[in-house]
Amino acid sequence: PSYKYYARTETIGVEMVGISDMQVRKRDGSLETLDFDKIHKMLEWCSNGLNVSVSDTAISAQIKIVNKISSADIQQTLIKSAAEKISTEFPDYDVFSGRLLVTNMRKQVYHNIKPTPFVEYIKSHVDRKLYSPTILEKYSEEEIENLGSFLDYDNDMNRGYASIIQLESKYLLKDVKTDTLLEMPQETFMIIPMVIFANEKKNRTQLVIDFYTALKNDEMSLPTPVISGVRTQLKMFSSCCKIKMGDDAESILASEYATSLMTSQRAGIGIDMGPVRGVLAPVKNNTVKHTGALPILKAIESVSKQFTQNSLRTGATVVNYPIFNWEIMDVLEYKNNQGSNTTRARFIDYSIGITSLFIERLMKKQDFTLFSSEDVPELFENYGKGKAFDKAYVMYENKRGIRKKTLPAVEIFNKLIKERVGTGRIYIHFIDNINNQGMFVEPVTQTNLCSEIFLPTKPMKFEGLKRTKYEKIADYDRDNGMISLCILGCINFGKLQNITRLDALTSLMVRFLDNLIDVQEYPLDAAEYPTRAYRFLGIGISDFAHFLAKNEARLGTIKSLELAHKWAERFQYGLIKASMKLAKERGACEAFELSKYSQVKFPVDTYNKNVDKITPNKLLCDWEHLRKEVKKHGMRHCTLSAIPPTASSSLVSNSTQGIDPIQSVTDTFESAAYTVRSLVPDWDKEDYYMKAWEFPDNDSSEYIKLMAVVQKFIDQGMSVNQWYDLTKIEGKVLDSNRVKRDILTAYKYGLKSLYYIRSKDKENTSETLTNLTGLPDEVPVEDGEACEGGACAI
Repeated sequence: PSYKYYARTETIGVEMVGISDMQVRKRDGSLETLDFDKIHKMLEWCSNGLNVSVSDTAISAQIKIVNKISSADIQQTLIKSAAEKISTEFPDYDVFSGRLLVTNMRKQVYHNIKPTPFVEYIKSHVDRKLYSPTILEKYSEEEIENLGSFLDYDNDMNRGYASIIQLESKYLLKDVKTDTLLEMPQETFMIIPMVIFANEKKNRTQLVIDFYTALKNDEMSLPTPVISGVRTQLKMFSSCCKIKMGDDAESILASEYATSLMTSQRAGIGIDMGPVRGVLAPVKNNTVKHTGALPILKAIESVSKQFTQNSLRTGATVVNYPIFNWEIMDVLEYKNNQGSNTTRARFIDYSIGITSLFIERLMKKQDFTLFSSEDVPELFENYGKGKAFDKAYVMYENKRGIRKKTLPAVEIFNKLIKERVGTGRIYIHFIDNINNQGMFVEPVTQTNLCSEIFLPTKPMKFEGLKRTKYEKIADYDRDNGMISLCILGCINFGKLQNITRLDALTSLMVRFLDNLIDVQEYPLDAAEYPTRAYRFLGIGISDFAHFLAKNEARLGTIKSLELAHKWAERFQYGLIKASMKLAKERGACEAFELSKYSQVKFPVDTYNKNVDKITPNKLLCDWEHLRKEVKKHGMRHCTLSAIPPTASSSLVSNSTQGIDPIQSVTDTFESAAYTVRSLVPDWDKEDYYMKAWEFPDNDSSEYIKLMAVVQKFIDQGMSVNQWYDLTKIEGKVLDSNRVKRDILTAYKYGLKSLYYIRSKDKENTSETLTNLTGLPDEVPVEDGEACEGGACAI
């Protein structure tokens, strides 16, 4: 039976005005007679070639058709009806609901089903001041028409529902007054590389087409600030921002201002508060006692939340503390749900820097000493310098007349574990792994919102808050403050047909992001000049769980380890080679001598050798030849790789999130704007997928070892979570020993950080993650947003 038949028999709830007299309100406000045949044709058109039931979709919609109902309301109800049917039994509903949504989007943007000519499309958006006028200044109409001929409009009609709704709700521009959509995906995928490659002198058109092709085929993912900002008047695209706070009023206030300003620019924030002295420490020539961490944390909490990003989320910040901080036992409690809001700073996160010395004392069941920063300057000068730090630490332990307190190391560790388990969001970074395996000559002391970025910083000062047009990058004095920004992007391993495709994509991504550094605008000197000098990139890997399943490589097998090793090596090799070639073309970055790359040291030289116990060090790339080229030409970037979470962008590309396992083949994603069900790619290979709730022995050790193999080649870090199924544990209480073992395993094999603890506490509800704080689960930006709650969102 046809949809028309069911509509006329009132199955979808016709209000009896007289069926022939009913009218529908069109998008322009005009009225026309309701035509069921027109709706039926639209459903049939969208279902072409798919195994779906038009009649079932119409019946399930249960549209209450009243006189003068809007056409948009009819369309939205049908979309929802189709989306609710997405399952492994009926997978075609994923594309069907996506097509229904695309049809609705086309009517808003094109005012027709047929796309607007590309030149006309761009001109109208420039006229409305949505797009930068430089697009028309850089490209002739003939060039735009040529690029428009490559637009693959059918690609929109074959994307899944999750991809389309994520683009529609989050990335594509809208009129904020009317909530009317202003863009479509294919044009956006084309215009982004047009903007970034506009100044290329050679092969510009081919670069644009190649990048567009990679985007529309989902081989690449871009972070939220890039995909939602490039082509507009907004020119700030950095996802991750690292700020260091010094131990004086000027630096504290400057850091708070920088936090607020960078949050408004859609960046996720990481602040190093380690240098700030502890509570009751003397200040102002011993005439005043310091109020401690909490008032400063409350201020950071406030400035992080005063601006919204994309009108969907507030900012997000993580504060870094070293494990030897005077107030560490109190700081660890500030996230939990005990006490009141006046005695807690719950709406920011915390990352604790753990030294190798602490691990050593912990394993030997020895004591560990906490210090206030004003008494131990050499400790902070050597923080991250391994043996030099250990020497200074022991010296201060034996020094009289300074503030210090000694506790059993196990007591501190147990407190950390308790709060990490209780909140899921006390993060950990291993400071010596970061620096021993990092690519900087100077020490790195902090991480970012999502625990994968490790870059040098210097304490903020008022002078660094200015916006000065220096003739040369080197003219800026880094001692006025150094904010490190990282530009992100991901390559989706599971979408690639073979490993050789990596070579083209790594080269393309490095060039794209290098151009972006020069295109974007910077709100502060302290952010601009370090970024232009070091040219930090954080290119990551996503769709990793799909990649393993596609290649039938189960977690815990030799095949999965060897496959990860082979592809991660080729990935990093390609990035370094691309950076070297850009240095040959454009010159090495100003700060190249401050990186270990300048010493011709690569991650394959500095990695934790315990990884060789997991899988043999079988290198397949020509590293020696690459060393000679880097020695001769240098590199354009001081960092190249980091693996962020990709909660947002993975939906766009129908890929699995970053390096995470899947929770189920049918995932439900919830955001502030919508809830959507989606199928993981190649869901029919479910038996080969690594699943979060089916890890061996219900711990994360095998997963962590696999991640260590990947980390071997990454010059920054990775957002690695711990996963536990509480339904398999008596009383549904996560035991601390299980968590401790995984943390020590991560340290042993060279991981640089651990992000969330993820756990399931309901039977047959794999999408439900515990949030033991009792607080709203802010998902930092893709990443963060991307990271799930703030700004860095990839």
